[in-house]
Amino acid sequence: KDGQPIPLSQDDVQFVIDRYDDGIYLSPQFLGKLFQTIQQKGLTKNTIVIITTEHGEEFGEHGFLAHYDIFDPEIRVPLLIKIPGLSQKRINQQVSTVDILPTLLDAIGIRPPSKLDGKSFWNYLAEKKQIPENFRPYAFIERTPLMETLMFDSESADEKWLIDFLAEDGVNHYRDVAVRTKDWKLIFRESRVVQEKYSWWRRLSGDTTPIPEFELYHLSDTPLEQKNVIDVYPKIASELKRVLLHWIDAGADRRKLIPP
Repeated sequence: KDGQPIPLSQDDVQFVIDRYDDGIYLSPQFLGKLFQTIQQKGLTKNTIVIITTEHGEEFGEHGFLAHYDIFDPEIRVPLLIKIPGLSQKRINQQVSTVDILPTLLDAIGIRPPSKLDGKSFWNYLAEKKQIPENFRPYAFIERTPLMETLMFDSESADEKWLIDFLAEDGVNHYRDVAVRTKDWKLIFRESRVVQEKYSWWRRLSGDTTPIPEFELYHLSDTPLEQKNVIDVYPKIASELKRVLLHWIDAGADRRKLIPP
């Protein structure tokens, strides 16, 4: 109304959740048709099926809808792998989506290139062994580009703040990064200054709360990541900072290859 955002009611949020649930309901129907087709064409014994998603969704847990950030509701995704001849098995340890490619290559007899970021867990599937807890002690997450870059382009932008943001982001490629263990997550807000200035959600909500540089969440205690405990566990925060900054430095040369 009059250019001002209208707060969503709980009924509005529930409507969005219900539409999302509709999609979940339709997914098994689609997969059933896919598996039926594979069977009809006689491909069951030589077809590997991998089911995952690129992101999850938020429904107000952190004040916004959709997939805007790198909290667990957005980055924890399902992973189902159907390999002919292997019995059902559940993986309880943390793995990453970057581990899917080397695992798939191993499964079809191709040695994964050493430069891949991921680690194959094929041997644990084929030999019916439980993946050890230290298989992937750290999973790294990167949010780039920011949502404002995906929502608009320089030709459709008609507000100065957005035009300015797109110009800056085109040069700097703003991002946030995080490291996650089984029990902890540390988020490094590299983009905090530009987010405080240009964030679409902050403009809609009127939120002017300063964005912290680092956020630490104890996933076992607060799985929704709504309580930053970085001041409570300084030693854990320090160790995860060391790990995350090392990962950032290791990828600095590749990041330079991103075109302006």
